[in-house]
Amino acid sequence: MKNALKQLASLRMLLAEMEQEVGLREIGSLEKSVLMSIADLAKEDHAATTKEILQHSLNTKYSRPSVFRALKTLEELKMIKKSGTKRGFYSITDESTQV
Repeated sequence: MKNALKQLASLRMLLAEMEQEVGLREIGSLEKSVLMSIADLAKEDHAATTKEILQHSLNTKYSRPSVFRALKTLEELKMIKKSGTKRGFYSITDESTQV
């Protein structure tokens, strides 16, 4: 157990460093989860849908209104953008992928 906790602590420190480099340390955990789920779901030719985002394993503990507020916040921060002609499609912006 002690060794597993040490490994987990090392991974958390590495993650914190990576978040700092990408500029994610200033946003909340909900916004990070939503952003990471969009990054996981969105492909080059496919934007993530709100249904997929809501059902993603990173977001299941959050309420539907909270996820929608996070989407709005991420849009305002220009980290994500609406994609396509239909409602409910999101993709990562170039601004959020620059290191």
